[in-house]
This record gives sequence, structure tokens and C-alpha cells, in this order.
Amino acid sequence: MTSSNRNAAFEAYIPFQDLLNDEFFSSVFPAMFDTSDANNFPAFIGTNHRSPYVRGPLKEDWTKSCPMSWSQDERDEKCISLQECMYGTKLLKRLEEIKESIDPNNIFNCNYCVSSAKTENKEEQIEMQLGGVEGEWELVELEAKMKA
Repeated sequence: MTSSNRNAAFEAYIPFQDLLNDEFFSSVFPAMFDTSDANNFPAFIGTNHRSPYVRGPLKEDWTKSCPMSWSQDERDEKCISLQECMYGTKLLKRLEEIKESIDPNNIFNCNYCVSSAKTENKEEQIEMQLGGVEGEWELVELEAKMKA
């Protein structure tokens, strides 16, 4: 459980695309978390509330949200990763080191897990993502994107 979950006053479902906008990252987020260390992004998303589409703000400017209009590759390259949003920079680095020492050949792999491997094979990618999709509507949307 991340520190953001332990310290939360309450939890509520709000679609991430409505919440994680420029206003959130420029005013709300810095009021809730310490953003003074540019090398230590704080964990703020509970792992059981993640979605494959969620990203943190831009890596270069934590006050700007990651545009949904960008391709998945562009979002992965230019935005704070889902894993970093779930674990924070320091814990993610430690988890990656542990994973590397235990599983150097990346046998244990799942979509958006610590040190998860990407694949270019679309069918294999769909199969990997099925484990992380929590709703039928997301599955239909995911399959449509993968076939496009």
C-alpha cells in the first residue's frame, strides 16, 4: 500500500481523464505532495485503482498533464510512468533492483508491472493486457486500439 493510500481521508472514484488535468497537476498535486525534488516523483495512485491509460504529468514539467491524444509510445516516452505514479521514484527503483536480482530473464512479466517487458506482437500484447483490464468496456476499447 502506498503512503498516499494510508494518509487519505477518503477514497472516491473519479474518471482519471477528468481529474488528472493541468489544473490538478499545477495546483492540487503540489499542495498534496512534496514536489520539490525533481528526482523523486511521489506515489499517488493506488495499485488497485490503476488503469493502463493513466500516466503522471510530463516528465519535463510536472504541472502539465499527459495528453490523451498522444500515441501510447509518445506518452510512455514523455510522461511519468504508471509504475512511478503507483510506487514513487525511490520505491520503484528499489523494486526494479529486487526484480532484476530475482528474475534477471524477466520470466515473471505482466502488463504495467515493475520492470514489465513490452512486446511488438499485438496479439501477445492483448493477452498481456487482459490481466490488467478490470471491465468489459475497457476490454472492447483495448481490442479496438490494438487492431487499429
